[in-house]
Amino acid sequence: MTILVDITEAQKRFLEIIHAAEQGEAVIITKNAHPVVHIVAAPPFKHRPTFGSARGLMTIAEDFDAPLDDFRAYQP
Repeated sequence: MTILVDITEAQKRFLEIIHAAEQGEAVIITKNAHPVVHIVAAPPFKHRPTFGSARGLMTIAEDFDAPLDDFRAYQP
């Protein structure tokens, strides 16, 4: 559902408009009966991983890149 609010009314009801947007409502602020602003809730913030945050948590075996016994028949 979309809520239409005149700009002078929006100044008085600002917190109510923000709360409505948080609840999933779209709010359009109008000036002289023309839409000027469309307010919707922002998408949830996704935390980006910090580079190097897993340093020391994993180790690679010394023979990681050694040929596997299962594939010996396919190797020259």
